[in-house]
Amino acid sequence: YCIIGVIPGCTYFGTSQPPLILGFYALFLSWLLALSMIDFDTMTLPNSLTQSGLVLGLVYQGSLAFANSDRTSFAAHLLLGIGGAVLGIWLLDIMRIAGRIFLQKEAMGGGDPKLAAMIGMWLGWQQVLLTILLASVIGTFVGAIALLFSKVGKQQPIPFGPFLAIGGAISLFFGKAILTTYLG
Repeated sequence: YCIIGVIPGCTYFGTSQPPLILGFYALFLSWLLALSMIDFDTMTLPNSLTQSGLVLGLVYQGSLAFANSDRTSFAAHLLLGIGGAVLGIWLLDIMRIAGRIFLQKEAMGGGDPKLAAMIGMWLGWQQVLLTILLASVIGTFVGAIALLFSKVGKQQPIPFGPFLAIGGAISLFFGKAILTTYLG
């Protein structure tokens, strides 16, 4: 009953959120799942999905102010999302360019920065940093295990999108608690 909004003042994800916001969470997780499965299968992240997810993230940020009856923070929510999107795309573009320079080959696809921008739009700048950190740690761990058990070759590319999606999902559910613990 809590999830469908029957119980007033019920909390999910540690805060009281209206059912509309839960619908947005379901959309965000659906986009992450679809993008990660496509990237895992084809090593591509379609622009149509990353861009539509980015627009939905902007709508979500705008809806947060109205859903919480906090119309004065409408611009603050939009700036939080836009700042997260810009930071996400810039950080992964910098990593992509640095990988190309130092490894003398493509180290990351062009869709990964766009996925990071989408996640940043949804979660904001602090949580996109957490997402990228989590994705890097999880991806490194999985890659090392795969190399150890000879499931992949040293030169075989591994899609980064699924790790970004996992990091984004962890940040959605536990990001505020992780950041509060770290900063507090």
